[in-house]
Amino acid sequence: MESTSSDHMKRVEPAKADRGDGVSQLTSKAADTASAIVERAEKSIGDASASAEATAHKMVSQAGEVASDLADTGRSAANAVARQINDQPLAAMLLTAAAIGYFASLLIHRGR
Repeated sequence: MESTSSDHMKRVEPAKADRGDGVSQLTSKAADTASAIVERAEKSIGDASASAEATAHKMVSQAGEVASDLADTGRSAANAVARQINDQPLAAMLLTAAAIGYFASLLIHRGR
């Protein structure tokens, strides 16, 4: 029986060593895979960050252009109103008085 037992032990020891090597290889592969995933995630985050920054700059530029266009339109409208008032001051005063009366009547009737 002793020889069978010692033969068995001779076979078990290398098998244990092989399993240990297998586990360490799997651990190494898992660590490499995790490292690669982290690197890809970092690259994706960097790309997304750069894209978001470029989009933000573009939006700020477009908002500036819209604000400039709006300011130009406001100036143009103010100039047109000023010309109308200068050309027909009596009509402008009557229109202003009518508008004030209308809004005053709204305030009075809304209180009821």
